[in-house]
Amino acid sequence: MLSNFGVLAVLALGASAAPPGADPTVVAARNYKVLFENERVRVLTFHAGPGERWALHSHPDAVVVSLDDFTVRNEVPGAAPTERKAKRGDAAWIPARSHTGENVGGSDMDCVLVELKEPPPRATTPNADTNRHDDMTLPTRVGVAD
Repeated sequence: MLSNFGVLAVLALGASAAPPGADPTVVAARNYKVLFENERVRVLTFHAGPGERWALHSHPDAVVVSLDDFTVRNEVPGAAPTERKAKRGDAAWIPARSHTGENVGGSDMDCVLVELKEPPPRATTPNADTNRHDDMTLPTRVGVAD
């Protein structure tokens, strides 16, 4: 289910002295934890309690999945603040940006954020099949467990 960026909580904004480009796992270490990382992606977990704010930081292009229902106030430097509501299981594409945020709802916020790194190099073999995934098993059902 795709919300209208309701899960931007992970990218949410609030006041801080951190420079744009700051790593969220450094400047908001209480909220962001690295779950997995390789040369292609970094997967972060995010948690914030009701009323909690987090420091200015940046993310590259990413996909975010909400694990709870919540309301977040987002601030991108130079833009008007926005308030978004997310539902458990919402997923959204998030373009690269710097931001801060605040959990303005009465419930915890939990998300998983998949940050994208540089795209893979293009295949150099003229007939390379770049859509094959023989080396991986994909889940048959994707969702949030009840």
